[in-house]
Amino acid sequence: MFASLVTCTYSVNAESADSIHFSSGVTLFSPLNRTYNSRYLSLNFSFIVGLGIKYSLNYDIDGKYGGSMPYVIENPEELHVTYFATGLVKLPELSEGSHSLTVNLLASPSSNHIKPSYADTVYFSIDLTPPNILILSPENETCYTTNVPLSFTVNEPDTWMRYKLDGKTVVEVEGNSTRAG
Repeated sequence: MFASLVTCTYSVNAESADSIHFSSGVTLFSPLNRTYNSRYLSLNFSFIVGLGIKYSLNYDIDGKYGGSMPYVIENPEELHVTYFATGLVKLPELSEGSHSLTVNLLASPSSNHIKPSYADTVYFSIDLTPPNILILSPENETCYTTNVPLSFTVNEPDTWMRYKLDGKTVVEVEGNSTRAG
């Protein structure tokens, strides 16, 4: 018998995708290539199951074996060439910092006596520390102008900055600005 190994690494913009489609046919919904603010994540996935093919899925977290990835086939009693399968696995508690998750899929038997083996990796991080925001202006004093500068510093990048003034509507800002009126 011959063995075939396909290894892929995916990097996507954190804001551009709600899932990653691997060459193995596995679609990963979480974790994705982004930063999470929780130590507790779930491995949420789906894939297409071929008729008569047995699949074995497992995952590695940070290069160490994490466990099997059980899945449920939708409508298994119906006769189809392919079936849709889904799975949800609770990942172990993760430390703050960068992580990698590798999904390993072994399919057997398949055509030409080849057992395809896939290893697809995604990178993500855990950040539990909120950013430190320092408001430089306006200061806590009475302003005698209708144009009030909004000036602040943040110690880490943020993808969405906003403020609320006097309990009114939330206003999105890209950085320091002047509030008119």
